[in-house]
Amino acid sequence: YTKPNETLKYRINFQNVGTDTAFRVVIIDTLNSFLNLASIEPGASSHLYNIEIAGANVLKFIFDPIKLVDSLTNEPASHGYVNFRVKAINGLTAGHTILDKADIYFDFNDAVATNDADLLMINPLGIPSEGAMNASFISPNPIRDFFNLNIALTSAKEITCTVRTIEGRVV
Repeated sequence: YTKPNETLKYRINFQNVGTDTAFRVVIIDTLNSFLNLASIEPGASSHLYNIEIAGANVLKFIFDPIKLVDSLTNEPASHGYVNFRVKAINGLTAGHTILDKADIYFDFNDAVATNDADLLMINPLGIPSEGAMNASFISPNPIRDFFNLNIALTSAKEITCTVRTIEGRVV
Protein backbone atom coordinates (compact mmCIF):
# COMPACT_ATOMS: atom_id res chain seq x y z
CA TYR A 1 0.00 0.00 0.00
CA THR A 2 1.17 3.52 -0.73
CA LYS A 3 -0.17 7.05 -0.84
CA PRO A 4 -0.53 8.90 -4.15
CA ASN A 5 2.56 10.97 -5.07
CA GLU A 6 4.92 8.90 -2.87
CA THR A 7 8.17 7.53 -4.28
CA LEU A 8 7.82 3.76 -4.57
CA LYS A 9 10.62 1.51 -3.35
CA TYR A 10 11.26 -1.81 -5.09
CA ARG A 11 13.57 -4.67 -4.16
CA ILE A 12 14.15 -7.67 -6.41
CA ASN A 13 15.71 -10.69 -4.68
CA PHE A 14 17.29 -13.59 -6.53
CA GLN A 15 19.05 -16.83 -5.66
CA ASN A 16 21.13 -19.27 -7.69
CA VAL A 17 19.46 -22.62 -7.00
CA GLY A 18 21.19 -24.24 -9.99
CA THR A 19 24.05 -26.70 -9.85
CA ASP A 20 26.96 -24.39 -10.73
CA THR A 21 28.20 -20.82 -10.36
CA ALA A 22 26.27 -18.18 -12.34
CA PHE A 23 28.64 -15.78 -14.08
CA ARG A 24 25.95 -13.42 -15.39
CA VAL A 25 22.55 -12.47 -13.97
CA VAL A 26 20.17 -10.21 -15.89
CA ILE A 27 16.91 -8.90 -14.45
CA ILE A 28 14.34 -7.48 -16.85
CA ASP A 29 11.53 -5.53 -15.22
CA THR A 30 8.80 -4.14 -17.46
CA LEU A 31 7.37 -1.33 -15.37
CA ASN A 32 3.67 -0.66 -15.16
CA SER A 33 2.45 2.21 -17.35
CA PHE A 34 1.42 4.06 -14.15
CA LEU A 35 5.13 4.49 -13.28
CA ASN A 36 7.31 7.35 -14.50
CA LEU A 37 10.43 5.81 -16.07
CA ALA A 38 12.18 9.22 -16.02
CA SER A 39 12.08 9.19 -12.21
CA ILE A 40 14.07 5.93 -11.78
CA GLU A 41 16.66 6.08 -8.99
CA PRO A 42 19.01 3.06 -9.01
CA GLY A 43 19.70 1.80 -5.51
CA ALA A 44 21.85 -0.48 -3.41
CA SER A 45 22.53 -4.04 -4.45
CA SER A 46 24.32 -7.15 -3.33
CA HIS A 47 26.74 -7.02 -6.28
CA LEU A 48 27.90 -4.42 -8.81
CA TYR A 49 25.52 -3.93 -11.73
CA ASN A 50 24.78 -1.78 -14.75
CA ILE A 51 21.29 -0.51 -15.49
CA GLU A 52 19.84 0.05 -18.94
CA ILE A 53 16.53 1.29 -20.26
CA ALA A 54 15.81 -1.41 -22.79
CA GLY A 55 12.55 -0.17 -24.30
CA ALA A 56 9.30 1.47 -23.31
CA ASN A 57 9.15 1.10 -19.51
CA VAL A 58 11.70 -1.75 -19.54
CA LEU A 59 14.51 -1.74 -16.98
CA LYS A 60 17.44 -4.09 -17.37
CA PHE A 61 19.79 -4.77 -14.44
CA ILE A 62 22.97 -6.53 -15.58
CA PHE A 63 25.23 -8.26 -13.06
CA ASP A 64 28.23 -9.22 -15.21
CA PRO A 65 30.52 -10.58 -13.92
CA ILE A 66 28.82 -11.75 -10.73
CA LYS A 67 30.18 -15.24 -9.92
CA LEU A 68 27.10 -16.14 -7.85
CA VAL A 69 27.71 -19.56 -6.33
CA ASP A 70 24.94 -22.15 -6.32
CA SER A 71 22.91 -22.82 -3.18
CA LEU A 72 24.30 -26.35 -2.74
CA THR A 73 27.88 -25.04 -2.61
CA ASN A 74 27.21 -22.05 -0.31
CA GLU A 75 23.58 -21.23 0.49
CA PRO A 76 24.18 -17.82 2.14
CA ALA A 77 26.39 -16.65 -0.75
CA SER A 78 23.88 -17.81 -3.40
CA HIS A 79 21.58 -14.80 -2.82
CA GLY A 80 21.51 -11.39 -4.45
CA TYR A 81 19.26 -8.35 -4.71
CA VAL A 82 18.82 -4.94 -6.29
CA ASN A 83 16.85 -1.94 -5.01
CA PHE A 84 15.45 0.97 -6.97
CA ARG A 85 12.97 3.79 -6.52
CA VAL A 86 10.46 5.20 -8.96
CA LYS A 87 7.57 7.65 -8.83
CA ALA A 88 4.06 7.04 -10.06
CA ILE A 89 2.73 9.26 -12.81
CA ASN A 90 0.92 12.39 -11.66
CA GLY A 91 -2.79 12.19 -11.17
CA LEU A 92 -3.10 8.72 -9.66
CA THR A 93 -5.68 8.55 -6.91
CA ALA A 94 -6.66 6.08 -4.23
CA GLY A 95 -7.89 2.83 -5.76
CA HIS A 96 -5.32 2.56 -8.57
CA THR A 97 -3.36 -0.69 -8.51
CA ILE A 98 0.20 -0.91 -9.84
CA LEU A 99 1.28 -4.43 -10.81
CA ASP A 100 4.90 -5.51 -11.25
CA LYS A 101 6.80 -8.68 -12.05
CA ALA A 102 10.37 -9.20 -13.25
CA ASP A 103 12.19 -11.95 -15.16
CA ILE A 104 15.59 -13.12 -13.95
CA TYR A 105 18.07 -14.81 -16.28
CA PHE A 106 20.97 -16.81 -14.83
CA ASP A 107 23.69 -17.02 -17.50
CA PHE A 108 21.81 -17.94 -20.68
CA ASN A 109 19.09 -20.11 -19.13
CA ASP A 110 15.36 -19.54 -19.41
CA ALA A 111 13.85 -16.77 -17.32
CA VAL A 112 12.75 -17.26 -13.74
CA ALA A 113 9.75 -15.02 -13.00
CA THR A 114 9.42 -13.23 -9.69
CA ASN A 115 6.23 -13.23 -7.69
CA ASP A 116 3.64 -10.61 -8.65
CA ALA A 117 3.85 -7.38 -6.69
CA ASP A 118 0.54 -5.53 -6.36
CA LEU A 119 0.70 -2.02 -4.99
CA LEU A 120 -2.59 -0.33 -4.13
CA MET A 121 -2.87 3.45 -3.85
CA ILE A 122 -4.71 4.40 -0.66
CA ASN A 123 -5.60 7.49 1.28
CA PRO A 124 -4.06 7.63 4.75
CA LEU A 125 -6.44 6.54 7.47
CA GLY A 126 -7.89 9.49 9.31
CA ILE A 127 -9.18 9.46 12.86
CA PRO A 128 -11.98 11.92 13.40
CA SER A 129 -11.72 14.06 16.47
CA GLU A 130 -13.16 17.28 17.79
CA GLY A 131 -10.12 19.40 17.00
CA ALA A 132 -7.75 17.41 19.22
CA MET A 133 -5.67 16.14 16.31
CA ASN A 134 -4.67 17.87 13.12
CA ALA A 135 -2.98 14.85 11.47
CA SER A 136 -2.87 11.11 12.02
CA PHE A 137 -1.69 8.00 10.24
CA ILE A 138 -1.72 4.27 11.01
CA SER A 139 0.85 1.93 9.47
CA PRO A 140 1.34 -0.70 8.21
CA ASN A 141 -1.95 -1.28 6.49
CA PRO A 142 -3.06 -4.03 6.65
CA ILE A 143 -2.06 -4.55 10.27
CA ARG A 144 -0.61 -7.91 11.26
CA ASP A 145 1.08 -8.19 14.68
CA PHE A 146 1.61 -4.51 15.54
CA PHE A 147 0.89 -1.04 14.25
CA ASN A 148 2.23 2.49 14.57
CA LEU A 149 -0.16 5.32 15.28
CA ASN A 150 1.31 8.76 14.56
CA ILE A 151 -0.75 11.62 15.92
CA ALA A 152 -0.11 15.34 16.02
CA LEU A 153 -1.82 16.55 19.19
CA THR A 154 -2.91 20.15 19.47
CA SER A 155 -4.68 20.25 22.82
CA ALA A 156 -5.67 16.80 24.05
CA LYS A 157 -3.68 15.26 26.88
CA GLU A 158 -5.33 11.86 26.68
CA ILE A 159 -6.90 10.01 23.80
CA THR A 160 -8.73 6.72 23.41
CA CYS A 161 -8.19 4.52 20.37
CA THR A 162 -10.33 1.55 19.34
CA VAL A 163 -8.93 -0.81 16.70
CA ARG A 164 -11.40 -2.80 14.62
CA THR A 165 -11.01 -5.46 11.94
CA ILE A 166 -12.24 -4.71 8.45
CA GLU A 167 -15.48 -6.48 9.46
CA GLY A 168 -15.91 -4.05 12.38
CA ARG A 169 -14.95 -6.43 15.21
CA VAL A 170 -13.07 -4.70 18.07
CA VAL A 171 -9.59 -6.16 18.53
